[in-house]
Amino acid sequence: MTRSWLAVALLAAAAFAAGESDSAGAQKGWLGVYTESLSKPMMVALNVEHGVLVTEVAEESPAASAGIAMGDLILSVDGVSVESPSDLRRAVRERPGRKVDIGIRRKGKEQRASATLESRQAAEQPSEYEWQGAPLEALREARKAIRELKPGTEKQVEIYRGSMESLRKEVEELKHELDQLREQVQKRERDK
Repeated sequence: MTRSWLAVALLAAAAFAAGESDSAGAQKGWLGVYTESLSKPMMVALNVEHGVLVTEVAEESPAASAGIAMGDLILSVDGVSVESPSDLRRAVRERPGRKVDIGIRRKGKEQRASATLESRQAAEQPSEYEWQGAPLEALREARKAIRELKPGTEKQVEIYRGSMESLRKEVEELKHELDQLREQVQKRERDK
């Protein structure tokens, strides 16, 4: 259960990070993929010199509409090589509302995909908070933990909420009783 609560906490942090916006309020492009860097051994095994591995595709995102799938390698955006997840974020962020040509590699074959990037502000509600320091590895771990959660976890959360509400009521009742006892003690002190 500890891992579940860690995942929930990290997802809250991810929500804050997802709401990140610059001070000018400029729109940012959004593709809707989660990616990981390729290690040197992976690049050798896949026979590529650069790219990022798609680990998840958001439902109803530009990436999903373009047919990009988990396991694809994104090699380029509008002809510019993608060497890291940061390169991909930068390329996408700079092109909100534009149609882009994405070079991908799927099952050893290079292909092209075309996606019209959404505005991050249109795709996600901006948060009133800014949290610049969200560690990417922690966010990935949170996503992984959420995927691994058992189906009964939501029910456990509801049980926990009910228990917390019951405890809150008991504490309120105890506070009320304590206040009454204090009044009785003070009254006895005054009557002496």
